[in-house]
Amino acid sequence: MCTLTLTLSLCLVWVGPVLGVYQLDVQRMMQYSRLDGEQTVELGSHRASLNSIAVTLDALPAETSLVRYVVMVNIEDITLQLLQNLIVERNADGVVIITPMDGSLSSEFYEKWQEIENSLIKMRLGGAVYFTQRNQNSQDLYYELSKQSSSAASLFLNVDTYRFEVSSGEGAPINEIKVHNIQGWLTGSSRTKANVPTIAIVASYDSFGLAPDLATGVDSNGSGVAALLELARLYSRLYSNPKTQGEYNLLFLLTGAGRFNYVGTKLWLEKAEALLLDSIDLVLCLDTIGGEDSVHFHVSRSEKDLKAKQVYDAFSFVAAELGIDFEIVHKKINISSDEVPWEHEQFARRKILSATISNVPKPLPLFGRSNIFDTSVSLSSLERNTKFIAEGLARYVYDLKTANISVFNDNLSLSRDYLSSWISAASSHPRMIPYMTQTPKTKDAKENVFITGLEKELSKHVSDVSRKVVVLSLEDREGVVFYDKTSTQLSAFRGKPVSFDILLSLLVLFYLVSLYTILNGPSHTLSQIKLLFSLKKRK
Repeated sequence: MCTLTLTLSLCLVWVGPVLGVYQLDVQRMMQYSRLDGEQTVELGSHRASLNSIAVTLDALPAETSLVRYVVMVNIEDITLQLLQNLIVERNADGVVIITPMDGSLSSEFYEKWQEIENSLIKMRLGGAVYFTQRNQNSQDLYYELSKQSSSAASLFLNVDTYRFEVSSGEGAPINEIKVHNIQGWLTGSSRTKANVPTIAIVASYDSFGLAPDLATGVDSNGSGVAALLELARLYSRLYSNPKTQGEYNLLFLLTGAGRFNYVGTKLWLEKAEALLLDSIDLVLCLDTIGGEDSVHFHVSRSEKDLKAKQVYDAFSFVAAELGIDFEIVHKKINISSDEVPWEHEQFARRKILSATISNVPKPLPLFGRSNIFDTSVSLSSLERNTKFIAEGLARYVYDLKTANISVFNDNLSLSRDYLSSWISAASSHPRMIPYMTQTPKTKDAKENVFITGLEKELSKHVSDVSRKVVVLSLEDREGVVFYDKTSTQLSAFRGKPVSFDILLSLLVLFYLVSLYTILNGPSHTLSQIKLLFSLKKRK
């Protein structure tokens, strides 16, 4: 009986070895919900965990259902129809998209992807959707997967079958979202902020993308932030000299939640003192100015307004001097609409003369600027556009009428290195507002490094720097709730599947019991099996 017991035990506990292991850093597609009337609509990728057989497109099993499968695919092969087929129609557990983030793809692809991303963000996908960097590790794994057979028997029994596992748990709603607005001053020549007209230079610092941890938004709106800080640096030098100190107070304002109808700006206006708002003569909002395209001056006030015409003329003149293709775009504000496509419109709703300066020619809907490939700018264009803004502002502040006057030359020249340093900072810090400013879960959690860095940098150039923190209500967020679990690690391992182990154990058991029966006879074998189970029951 001892021999039979040992045989059974060995068969039942034997497990096949893991033959190959890969670890990949992955970023999950956004998961969120939003109110549509009284109903809650679930959108994005609503699954985070995985424990599934991994295949490539070339090795998809023939059966209709892809339950228990996760598909690894190169982003060049992605289409909306493909994702719908894999996840919606065939119920795949997930898709892992290999994504190069080095700008190596064609401009035609980026245009195509922009349409795909803006459509995906409005869809609900029951499977997990992950992005992973294209590198040697992910390419080696993809090659290994491509060698697998697509037959059902092979995926059931083949020792070379890979499984993908993500065990970080499912996403949980982020209930509290904080917005940090940072402001600082350069005081006009009266040396007091009281009763002195103010010009505000404004830029939102957050970004938006299909995968939150890939949403670096280098141009939209890292370029606006870099330009604002450069303007603060340049004008601080002008204002530090009594001979070149302007009469206007200059307010530098960095706002959050720009990609959510500029609600951070709206809340700043609601909290600001009435005297401050009454003193604001002009607001210039900087938004996506790192491209080589035309510069657009988005406004809501007609040139019939004399002050507006003075501003428009100043910037039109400088654009002509610098050879910039410049266009003033008039758009009336729809007060009844909840969507605010340009930041200046929050100020214009309070009848403050304001404009948004941008390379983007026309407004886009909420989440319409989602772009995980917004990873670079043209530094020469950013420098040119920043100089244009600096010179146009100077022409207005100092009421310059003479032609061919350039203020920012020689010792006051722009610094491309300075602009580059902040573009680099933007490129290394994803800045989707729900994830960068949520309440820390532990007392040891530090504040967001990027926001702290902005505050410290602004303090180097201007005075009275302060940070105003507001919590977004569900109404402020247009009923949108975001979920966490945006980055994790995926384990890919190759080994005999459990089904193979069970089948092999049963075959070995059958062989050994048959051999034991031949050697000892059926009656003896049956009595030993009965005795074995009776002993277990007594225990």
